[in-house]
Amino acid sequence: MADKKHEEDSTLSGNGVESAVETILGSVPNDKKESALRAIAIIRQESYSGPIPHPTLFEGYERILPGSADRILKMAEQQQSHRIEIENLAIKSQLKANRRGQIFGFLLMIVCLGLGGYLAFIGMAAASIVLIFVIIALVAALFFREKIAISADLKKKKGSLKS
Repeated sequence: MADKKHEEDSTLSGNGVESAVETILGSVPNDKKESALRAIAIIRQESYSGPIPHPTLFEGYERILPGSADRILKMAEQQQSHRIEIENLAIKSQLKANRRGQIFGFLLMIVCLGLGGYLAFIGMAAASIVLIFVIIALVAALFFREKIAISADLKKKKGSLKS
């Protein structure tokens, strides 16, 4: 029974399509064969995704031009190495930019707090309090915004891992 199933599967795949159609039409009465032939539709679709060609195409390249399979693999490996290198450079650049932003933000906060202290010293207490309050509120807002963004990113990554 299993051999018959395998036989039917191999008959319907690849070059055995014509013989499968003939087998099907063999059981159809002669006066109905033409309409049955029009009704038969065989669709074969393959889908493949990846950095290298489908294995059958890959084999064809090697058959036509010996050594081409190795060249294609080397090209895919080089592309992957290049992509990893670019991602590493982007991450390093982003880390430097973040660090620079933190340093400038800290210096700006120190200058504004110093200015607020100076305003309080010369008798402008209301302006001093407003300036210091605004600086503290901005620093807190930036801190919490970053924490929220990190949390949302983690949730998104966890969600993509589950699906």
